[in-house]
Amino acid sequence: MLDDLEAQWAQDDPDFPDRTEAHVRHVTAKAWRFIGEMEEISATFRAAGLPSDFHDAAAEIYRRMDGLEKQAHMPSLNEVLARLLET
Repeated sequence: MLDDLEAQWAQDDPDFPDRTEAHVRHVTAKAWRFIGEMEEISATFRAAGLPSDFHDAAAEIYRRMDGLEKQAHMPSLNEVLARLLET
């Protein structure tokens, strides 16, 4: 499945799969920072009577990546994806 996605991305931009993988791997180092920010935005939206589900979901995504920054090595894309798919 990942191979199919990367092939599709590469049709439009051959460098996109590599850049995307690098970005996903690097963002894990900062994921812990964004949990609270997403929760604050969600609460603000909710208080204003606006939908807050997007930011609640974003907080959960960052929560699942939390701790990856403490590994001795930068996590592989597969490690990040496995964390995201945990329930």
